[in-house]
Amino acid sequence: MKTYQCINQSFDKTKPTSCDLYKGCKSPFMLLDGDITSEILIIGEAPGEQEDSTGKPFVGDSGKLLRHSLKLTNVTSFAMTNAIRCRPPGNRDPKTTELKSCRSFIDDDIEKMPNLKLLVLVGNYAMQTILGHKGVLEHSGTYTSITIDNRKFGVLCLMHPSYVLQNQTELNKFINHTGRIRNALTGDIVDPSDEGTYTIIDTPLGWFNFLDKVKQQPLFSYDLETNALDPYRDDSEITCISFSTYPREACAIVPNEWMMNSFKLLMEDPKYRKIGHNTKFDSLWLRVKYDITVQGIEWDTEIGQYLLDENESHGLKSLAWKHTKLGGYEDHYVQGQPHMHAGSTNLLRYSCIDSDITRRLYDIQKPEIEKDAGLIKTMKTLLLPVSDVILEMERRGIRIDPIKLMDCEKKVDAYLNKVDLDITAERSVKRFLKNEGVQFNPRSAPQLRKLLFDAEYEDLSPISKTKKTRVPSTERAVLEFYADSNNFCRLLGDRSLYGSMKSKMIKELNEYNIGGRIHTHYWLFQTSTGRSTSDDPNLQNVTKGKKDVVGIRDVFIADDGFDLLECDYNQHELRCMAELAEDDALYKACQTGDVHAATAKTLLNKSTISEDERRDVGKCFNFGLIYGLTIYGIMKRLKCTESVAKSYLDRFFGEYFKTKLYMDATTWFVKNNGYVKSRLGRYRRFPIYDELDDKCVREGINMPVQSLAGDILLFALIGISEMLKREKAKSFLCLEIHDSVLLNLHKDEHYLIPLIKEIMLNYFRKYIPFKYELAVDMKLGPTWGSMRDI
Repeated sequence: MKTYQCINQSFDKTKPTSCDLYKGCKSPFMLLDGDITSEILIIGEAPGEQEDSTGKPFVGDSGKLLRHSLKLTNVTSFAMTNAIRCRPPGNRDPKTTELKSCRSFIDDDIEKMPNLKLLVLVGNYAMQTILGHKGVLEHSGTYTSITIDNRKFGVLCLMHPSYVLQNQTELNKFINHTGRIRNALTGDIVDPSDEGTYTIIDTPLGWFNFLDKVKQQPLFSYDLETNALDPYRDDSEITCISFSTYPREACAIVPNEWMMNSFKLLMEDPKYRKIGHNTKFDSLWLRVKYDITVQGIEWDTEIGQYLLDENESHGLKSLAWKHTKLGGYEDHYVQGQPHMHAGSTNLLRYSCIDSDITRRLYDIQKPEIEKDAGLIKTMKTLLLPVSDVILEMERRGIRIDPIKLMDCEKKVDAYLNKVDLDITAERSVKRFLKNEGVQFNPRSAPQLRKLLFDAEYEDLSPISKTKKTRVPSTERAVLEFYADSNNFCRLLGDRSLYGSMKSKMIKELNEYNIGGRIHTHYWLFQTSTGRSTSDDPNLQNVTKGKKDVVGIRDVFIADDGFDLLECDYNQHELRCMAELAEDDALYKACQTGDVHAATAKTLLNKSTISEDERRDVGKCFNFGLIYGLTIYGIMKRLKCTESVAKSYLDRFFGEYFKTKLYMDATTWFVKNNGYVKSRLGRYRRFPIYDELDDKCVREGINMPVQSLAGDILLFALIGISEMLKREKAKSFLCLEIHDSVLLNLHKDEHYLIPLIKEIMLNYFRKYIPFKYELAVDMKLGPTWGSMRDI
């Protein structure tokens, strides 16, 4: 009996289960293809239509992309096979029993390859077959090892090329990950010849020798290792600090008392120029743990990679694969868990490699970015300065009221109980219980699909399908579409809202509450448009308006002696669209104070409109405008015929014809050049393998608008921070939420309000040309949910 060992788990091989897939195939039991003397075996998921017709794996569109990527990365010798040997009908997902049935074929293929060293697992089901789990998007490009019949093999996981064809901006990442095959083939994936000279400092003499070296070359990279992800808890600590003044040289030290004073002077002196990778993270830890305010940040290699290619991973470990022969060093030294080895030689060496690679990346990135005035401007005038501002926002956090949070949780539970009772009382649910003999589970997509679209129950028409399986979608947008006309959908939508509020927002507020404050994390590199994001918890997605039935925004409160001040850009993205399109008509509509009403009146040809018409027609078109409005989208949203939707669209672009010209020109540019550029100078690249799809075109239209809007807000943060320092104010920034800024405003400093408003309206103009006027709404109050207009 064969035994397999994988990820610290052992299991016995069982006999293949019965499988009938072969009965419907032209080429059943597809054989191994390629060079069996190779060191590489590529394992895919299952044959598709073209593979079944030809009898060979990876010959369809996905296979062509994979082979193209292998050729680009100089991988020329390999064999190919699939986890499933017969084509599943309609290209459906393989079943677990089918994977088990075919496992013996994989073992036979491995036995046929005497020189085999590396298994390349392409897609989820190849991963499941060999490693026992899915999640290929998370693990794509990662390396591990496995033992089969006492033979040890390296294993490299890759996202499936079919995913890349559906998400074309993933192409560069896919090619990057494919390029790791040659490095992973060595078995011991870190090439010692590419390591530098790494020194551990453990004496005062060694430390002061290092300081003397820095004074001779006042430019160095640095890196921290920590035992946690955030620095706010008492038991979190910095376990190691490393530095690199030259490529392939680095030193590391465990923080201690005899070096701390001189270390603080070094990090706070701006004449010593610092390079880091995600400098905000390291600077935040130093600020919280040692009261060190880092000055003189020269470069951030994470920002640099983001500016050079927003589609590729900008993590340091990914860049090590691309630019060095040290890819996978984190597993080599600390098995992916550096915090478990605090103070160890391996951890110190690992940190040295971090600093060394960061220093090397600086020399690679700097000349490339300096070639483009827009990119260096974005780095130096926006992203580096705003990182410092956001760091302080994170450090200060925002205060919450735990009693109000408990009340919200109780209210959510009550709403959930009530809506669950109402759902079980629905006629279709009662009939389902009688017919199926099981309770209805509103979280079960198959049950939900049956109840919504089966003729015996609600008999609704599907309005969209899932991307992969192409079955009718039951996502929240579908429920909201039918909510006004179908009570069952309204109840399901309410349940989804309350359930998400409980499992996400309330849960995370409890989890991340540290001493009555929430310290969210902001990211400047998670979106291709440059819009910031927030997590742990996501405070940019706190329920508001009519949907905030439990008063979750009242949980966020001002500090003692302060009020909360919210400064919100009015119709921000629409004004940015008007600016880019030079559309006076759209700008004037924004100036009316209610652009949605103005648009609805134009389209409906009415002098007065209802609130529903304002929302459903005006808002639909205005926001749809930015995201690439289509006839089908109008029909779906407004529940109208194609002819009516076309008449609306014609009337809309008749009113805002310069916006139509701008969108057409941008579409042409994107299709012919494969990229679009923001006004400040950052790029949105579309590294397509085949023809540019409609999704990329819509993103190309959207990116300059969102990027401009986001950059204006980030510049406002910089301007407000500078003003508060000049004024020696007690007030401070605490949140930024899409198009708005939230401050703790001291009760004695209300005179700052007009200064803040002026900064939001005009500070950005020093860096970005802008013709039109912006508008900012100001609100003040003791809680985020009880603000009054000022």
